Amino acid sequence: MQFDFRRAAMLSISHAKENKDTMIGEKEIADFWETHPCGESASGSNLQDDYETFFRTYDAWRYQKEAHIPACLDQIDFRGKKVLEIGLGLGADSEQIIRRGASWCGLDLTKGSVDRVLARFEVRNLPYDTIKVGSALDIPFTDNSFDIVFSHGVLHHIPEACPAGNPSCTQA
Repeated sequence: MQFDFRRAAMLSISHAKENKDTMIGEKEIADFWETHPCGESASGSNLQDDYETFFRTYDAWRYQKEAHIPACLDQIDFRGKKVLEIGLGLGADSEQIIRRGASWCGLDLTKGSVDRVLARFEVRNLPYDTIKVGSALDIPFTDNSFDIVFSHGVLHHIPEACPAGNPSCTQA
C-alpha cells in the first residue's frame, strides 16, 4: 500500500483547524517524517539494496507525477548562486538545483532525510556546501547568506508557518 501524502497533509490541516488548542508540534512532525520518509515507498525498491536504482526509480516517479517542478526550476538562474533548500525529502530537487549550477546548502527536520540526500550525493558524485538537520522555524544559518531559498511541499506541514484559519495559507 502506498502512502497518500496529499491525504495526510489535508488531514493534518483539517485536524489543526478543528483542534487549534491541540495542534501537533514540530517534534511530532519530525517523528512522522522520520518513520514515513517522503516518497520512499514510491521507488518500489529498498534504499539499502541499490542506491542508484532507488534514486533513478524515485526520480522518474516524482517527475512523472510532478512534471512542473523541473519546468519551474528551469525558470530560475541558479548558476553561481548560493541556494538554501529547506525540506529535502529524498534529494531529487536538491540534485536538480545542483546540476543547474547552484552552490547548494540544505536543511531538513530529520536525520533520515539528511542521510538519504548524502547517499544520493555520494552515489551521483554531486558537490554541495553543507547540509544540516534543523528547523525551518530556527534556521541555523546567518541571515542574508543566500541568494535563493527554495522549498517545495514543506511549509504547509509547519503549523507555525501556516496557521489554521490564515487566508493566505490556502491548500490545493
